Amino acid sequence: MAEANIFDLLSQISETSTIKEEHKIEADNRRQRKETILSHEEEDGQKQKITSFLETVAKTLTSYKKNIAKIGQRQKICEDPTTALLHLLKKQPDAAKKKDICDSRTPLHWAIYKGVPLEVMAALLEVW
Repeated sequence: MAEANIFDLLSQISETSTIKEEHKIEADNRRQRKETILSHEEEDGQKQKITSFLETVAKTLTSYKKNIAKIGQRQKICEDPTTALLHLLKKQPDAAKKKDICDSRTPLHWAIYKGVPLEVMAALLEVW
């Protein structure tokens, strides 16, 4: 299996975090919409709309899960990207000091730019 590239992992963590945040926002929005709809309880048609809406939400969540799985497959990472990055830093601590070939940014620069979890930034600083 090819070695994971630290910059690819940081991008993947950012994408995964963004998707998780979008899921949370969508869930909050769905909950608010559902509460609004149920509070009015206008007709049986409303209940059908809710059921239809929830089915659509379930399909959307399934689609998101498939997209997350595709990201992992594309990067050939079988585990959580945060775990993979922490494992990479344990095995190759010098990876934290590598510079991107395009603009000479370090993984810490990328982590800050991509807004990855503080756990990742702390790990990068620790091995630096």
